[in-house]
Amino acid sequence: SIASRLDADMLTIPPPSRASELNGADNLYYPPWLEGTWNATQTLVYTSTPLGLKYIGGPAGSETIAAESYKEQQKQLNTPVN
Repeated sequence: SIASRLDADMLTIPPPSRASELNGADNLYYPPWLEGTWNATQTLVYTSTPLGLKYIGGPAGSETIAAESYKEQQKQLNTPVN
């Protein structure tokens, strides 16, 4: 279900449609009820580094940069952004 996908810890990619294999068109579909202008708010509620800080430390994998980036992320927790 959509609700279970939104609550999941891991993202999954839907399988490609036959049309995308033949003409390169993306299989992204928006139902008509999504049409229009939306007012949305996002809130970072959780952050983790399951592979370690070196993977968020920029191209050089600097753990100093990573630690600073992670500290900035922590400051953003539970703060709504429009």
